[in-house]
Amino acid sequence: MQPDPQDLLQQLESRIGGVEDPLEALAGLLGASSRARGRLFDLAGSTLAGCRLQRILGAGGMGVTYAGESADGDLVAVKLVADLQTASRDRFEQECRLLQSFNHPHIVHYRHHEVLPDGTGALVMEHIQGIDLEQLLVLLSSDDPRASDHSVVQNLLQDVETRAPLWLSPRYRRRMLRLLADVAAGLHAAHERGVVHRDVKPANILVRSDLSPVVIDFC
Repeated sequence: MQPDPQDLLQQLESRIGGVEDPLEALAGLLGASSRARGRLFDLAGSTLAGCRLQRILGAGGMGVTYAGESADGDLVAVKLVADLQTASRDRFEQECRLLQSFNHPHIVHYRHHEVLPDGTGALVMEHIQGIDLEQLLVLLSSDDPRASDHSVVQNLLQDVETRAPLWLSPRYRRRMLRLLADVAAGLHAAHERGVVHRDVKPANILVRSDLSPVVIDFC
């Protein structure tokens, strides 16, 4: 989730109305937004939204996602979004409710969300054990893909001849096409509810050991 333009515009107009230089006001707002996001990187070991944060899984835009443990002992993923203002908070709440409405095997499952007292949004989701598609493609493009001991790579290449280019193997092509068809099925289910994923890319597709993909980062 990127800084909401409407929130930035409202804050900028407020500062300019106070006879502040427009460029300095904009620089100050963007700097404050960056600092708020930076604080999200130092929360390992903290307990937020009822979850103990363990380690960072990824980051982008205004959000940082942690692996964590819920109060009932389940492994979860906790996405934190910094400095929610009026418009961005409304958008965060709306997108979390939309994710809550999904029940699809190829869309990450929602658990709960809240906005913390400091304005940080916290979205708690299922934790997907696997590898993102971007990392998987990097491993597959190496000189020796089988050198990877990752279970996703091993299962994808099981009984596949790797001395020739992988794409020449019918078995490999079928598995990759099945994976991509499952991604498309998840996105289609979202589209049927009027939801468009605005950042579809390999890094936002997680692949489990059984080669089933899960689309993440709708918010």
